[in-house]
Amino acid sequence: YIHGIPETFHSEVVLTDLPSIQFVPLAGSVRIWPSDSISFGIDAGHALGLNEGNDGGLYYRPTIGFLFGTSTEINFSYTSIGVGDRDWTTLTLGIEYTFLNDRFN
Repeated sequence: YIHGIPETFHSEVVLTDLPSIQFVPLAGSVRIWPSDSISFGIDAGHALGLNEGNDGGLYYRPTIGFLFGTSTEINFSYTSIGVGDRDWTTLTLGIEYTFLNDRFN
Protein backbone atom coordinates (compact mmCIF):
# COMPACT_ATOMS: atom_id res chain seq x y z
CA TYR A 1 0.00 0.00 0.00
CA ILE A 2 1.19 3.46 -0.90
CA HIS A 3 -0.90 6.36 0.41
CA GLY A 4 -3.56 3.89 1.55
CA ILE A 5 -4.32 2.75 -1.99
CA PRO A 6 -3.69 -0.90 -2.86
CA GLU A 7 -1.17 -1.08 -5.69
CA THR A 8 0.60 -4.03 -7.26
CA PHE A 9 4.32 -3.94 -7.87
CA HIS A 10 6.39 -6.66 -9.42
CA SER A 11 10.10 -7.24 -8.92
CA GLU A 12 10.91 -4.71 -11.65
CA VAL A 13 12.75 -1.58 -10.56
CA VAL A 14 11.46 1.64 -12.05
CA LEU A 15 14.25 4.14 -12.65
CA THR A 16 14.14 7.14 -14.92
CA ASP A 17 17.08 9.39 -15.68
CA LEU A 18 15.57 12.85 -16.07
CA PRO A 19 17.53 15.83 -17.38
CA SER A 20 18.42 18.69 -15.06
CA ILE A 21 16.12 21.65 -15.69
CA GLN A 22 16.94 24.94 -13.95
CA PHE A 23 15.15 28.29 -13.96
CA VAL A 24 15.52 31.81 -12.57
CA PRO A 25 12.16 33.58 -12.35
CA LEU A 26 11.87 37.28 -13.20
CA ALA A 27 8.47 38.30 -11.89
CA GLY A 28 6.31 40.94 -10.30
CA SER A 29 4.24 40.23 -7.18
CA VAL A 30 0.83 41.37 -5.97
CA ARG A 31 -0.57 40.59 -2.50
CA ILE A 32 -4.05 41.41 -1.19
CA TRP A 33 -5.02 41.33 2.50
CA PRO A 34 -8.83 40.95 2.73
CA SER A 35 -8.52 40.52 6.53
CA ASP A 36 -5.85 40.76 9.23
CA SER A 37 -5.12 37.03 9.11
CA ILE A 38 -5.27 35.95 5.45
CA SER A 39 -3.60 37.06 2.24
CA PHE A 40 -3.61 35.95 -1.35
CA GLY A 41 -1.76 37.01 -4.43
CA ILE A 42 0.26 36.03 -7.46
CA ASP A 43 3.80 36.24 -8.78
CA ALA A 44 3.88 36.40 -12.58
CA GLY A 45 6.56 36.89 -15.19
CA HIS A 46 9.10 34.94 -17.20
CA ALA A 47 11.33 32.09 -16.03
CA LEU A 48 14.78 32.19 -17.63
CA GLY A 49 16.14 28.77 -18.54
CA LEU A 50 19.68 28.24 -17.23
CA ASN A 51 20.76 25.03 -18.90
CA GLU A 52 21.44 24.33 -22.57
CA GLY A 53 18.33 23.92 -24.71
CA ASN A 54 16.07 25.44 -22.03
CA ASP A 55 14.56 28.68 -23.32
CA GLY A 56 12.43 29.22 -20.22
CA GLY A 57 8.77 30.16 -20.32
CA LEU A 58 5.77 31.80 -18.69
CA TYR A 59 6.03 31.80 -14.89
CA TYR A 60 3.15 32.18 -12.46
CA ARG A 61 2.73 31.37 -8.78
CA PRO A 62 -0.60 31.98 -7.03
CA THR A 63 -0.31 32.01 -3.22
CA ILE A 64 -2.51 32.05 -0.14
CA GLY A 65 -1.17 32.86 3.31
CA PHE A 66 -2.37 32.66 6.89
CA LEU A 67 -0.84 35.14 9.33
CA PHE A 68 0.24 33.94 12.80
CA GLY A 69 1.42 36.88 14.86
CA THR A 70 2.79 40.17 13.54
CA SER A 71 5.57 38.76 11.37
CA THR A 72 5.01 35.04 10.71
CA GLU A 73 2.91 33.58 7.92
CA ILE A 74 2.25 30.06 6.68
CA ASN A 75 1.72 30.08 2.95
CA PHE A 76 0.68 27.61 0.29
CA SER A 77 1.48 28.12 -3.37
CA TYR A 78 1.32 26.48 -6.76
CA THR A 79 4.12 27.21 -9.23
CA SER A 80 3.87 26.66 -12.96
CA ILE A 81 6.41 27.31 -15.70
CA GLY A 82 5.20 26.72 -19.24
CA VAL A 83 8.05 25.29 -21.34
CA GLY A 84 6.95 24.66 -24.91
CA ASP A 85 4.04 22.22 -24.85
CA ARG A 86 4.81 21.06 -21.28
CA ASP A 87 4.47 22.58 -17.82
CA TRP A 88 6.86 22.27 -14.87
CA THR A 89 4.79 22.52 -11.69
CA THR A 90 5.22 22.33 -7.91
CA LEU A 91 3.05 22.66 -4.81
CA THR A 92 4.75 24.43 -1.92
CA LEU A 93 4.01 24.83 1.78
CA GLY A 94 6.24 27.31 3.58
CA ILE A 95 6.77 29.58 6.54
CA GLU A 96 7.47 33.23 5.84
CA TYR A 97 9.02 35.52 8.44
CA THR A 98 9.11 39.30 8.03
CA PHE A 99 11.97 41.12 9.72
CA LEU A 100 10.54 44.33 11.14
CA ASN A 101 12.60 47.48 10.63
CA ASP A 102 12.06 50.63 12.72
CA ARG A 103 13.27 52.74 9.82
CA PHE A 104 10.05 52.10 7.87
CA ASN A 105 7.56 52.40 10.75
